[in-house]
Amino acid sequence: MRRFLLTLAALMIAGSLRAGVYNLDPPRKFSSDYVETHLAQPLQMAMLYLDELRAIHDLAVNPNDPPKPNSLRISYEKQLARLAIAEKTGELTGVDRVNLSACLIRMGRYPAAQQVLEEGLRVVPTGEPTRVLLLLNLASIYQEDENLMQRGLQMQREALAAWPPLLLAWTRQESEWYRHVEEYTLALMEIRNAETIRHGGRPQHEQPSPDLLFPREERDPAKKVRFVGLDGEYEAGSIAWKEWDRLPTDAEQVVLQLLLWRPHDARLLWQFGELLNARGMVDWAYSILNVRVRDNSRYRNRELDRHIQVLNAAEKVYKLLFADGAGSGENLRAQALLLGLVAPRGATLMPAAAAVANETGFAASASFAGVPFVQAAPPSAPNAPASASGLVLPDWRQLAVSFVTGIVVAVLGVLQWQQWRRSRSVHGEPAS
Repeated sequence: MRRFLLTLAALMIAGSLRAGVYNLDPPRKFSSDYVETHLAQPLQMAMLYLDELRAIHDLAVNPNDPPKPNSLRISYEKQLARLAIAEKTGELTGVDRVNLSACLIRMGRYPAAQQVLEEGLRVVPTGEPTRVLLLLNLASIYQEDENLMQRGLQMQREALAAWPPLLLAWTRQESEWYRHVEEYTLALMEIRNAETIRHGGRPQHEQPSPDLLFPREERDPAKKVRFVGLDGEYEAGSIAWKEWDRLPTDAEQVVLQLLLWRPHDARLLWQFGELLNARGMVDWAYSILNVRVRDNSRYRNRELDRHIQVLNAAEKVYKLLFADGAGSGENLRAQALLLGLVAPRGATLMPAAAAVANETGFAASASFAGVPFVQAAPPSAPNAPASASGLVLPDWRQLAVSFVTGIVVAVLGVLQWQQWRRSRSVHGEPAS
């Protein structure tokens, strides 16, 4: 039941687009979104945090399975209760209005949040730094209604133009980061507003593809980044170099920040998965596209299905060869063989000797990969007869590899000796 309600919430607001949702006293484990997007942490933690943000929405709350006391939803409820008391007594400051509106937006209570913000813009002076955040939070609500989209765009541009040099709640780096991502928000708003105009209000029957967002300054769709390989087709684990060069170095962080502001946006989540695939993270790209995007979308998309098929075919090989902490002997042997295939061949010995040495070394490393140096003796079977001599026979495979290696080493020694004698003869030196 809870999964159904979470999915329902995603379906109802998956197409929504919001500017930054700011809370200057965030009830969360991170002090700010800046810390979350710039913190070196496993990707799993970021995905779990997105799940927590989705669960704040009223539609995600299951009365039969209420949120846990330490959940993010309960933290927002507590903050909302404190601010509601200040609102009734008329003691709301500009910062309080920003935080109160953020709570209401996260919970999906847009009319109440709009009322708080519109009143805040009437009472907060123009030069007050928090006025910019009131504009941004209100722009995020106006974009929920196609009839108010133009007003939302106007407020977004107004907020960027009036961005204060510094807010007491942020460091300089945080302020620069949020303004940087809000520029991307404006570009995203313009892209989707143009789509709405082209569609003329007609309902969509297919999951929309990721927005052509990068590079932000480029207006020509033909020069936007497309996640394809050299032949123009989708590939697992890479994209064409010309596409790669168009991606900004902080593309993943930008999209992650946008997702923290709008965690139900399936198109942004799809784009995040494509960025991870471009970085070579095939397993995470497959998980995001297959589970988090397709399974939580009302409509199918043929392009998405094709990408998932490609990633699914490559995922098993990726995990076998590259997954961290694989641990099994099969994985380690496969990785050793792969390294042997791509490693440069030796050039310090004679050509034939170098080839023999390299191939023997790679075969030996692959044979022993995944085998621990010390193995505990297996437990003896019940009532098994004891060995008459008490000796343990060696493993014939290890003996064979050792024997072959010894022969190769001996042959290499002879070849090196002959090469040394010939070189001394050429230079007129007597050979020993």
